[in-house]
Amino acid sequence: MTIIVYKDGIVAADRLLAAGFSTQHVTKLHVLPDGTLAAGAGDIGDVSYWMASLRGEVSRHPVPDDFSIDGITISPYGAIEIYSDSLLPYPFLGGNFMAIGADAACFAAQVLHHMHRDAYQIVEAISRESGFSGVDIANFRDGVWEVGTVLRGDTI
Repeated sequence: MTIIVYKDGIVAADRLLAAGFSTQHVTKLHVLPDGTLAAGAGDIGDVSYWMASLRGEVSRHPVPDDFSIDGITISPYGAIEIYSDSLLPYPFLGGNFMAIGADAACFAAQVLHHMHRDAYQIVEAISRESGFSGVDIANFRDGVWEVGTVLRGDTI
């Protein structure tokens, strides 16, 4: 169950990819060539297609059948766009919190947000229920996104 959280300028994501009866550990936070941070949840093939469209490697039209993603991009200039089952974005209109992923995980993230947990703490708590191996975290420092991983047992 993917959970990606944007809160107070920090993005955190779980590292678990489940496909059929297989699970793998992956990085869900990606810095695009233009410096934009992108994170997506959903069907692995659709998320891969979406990432390729963001990099300009494939066309955004037509949208593949049964396209299933939730995504967020944050430019180096602070513009945030949200994607929901589409290759076309809509703007994030303010606020300091956004959770994307499975509905149950997003609900849990909202509860933890209101309990004043930071992005890392939210993702860690939710991902512990589905095979926690670590949390990827992205911070914007000195004009670039820095993406790192906090593995189980490490501290931030």
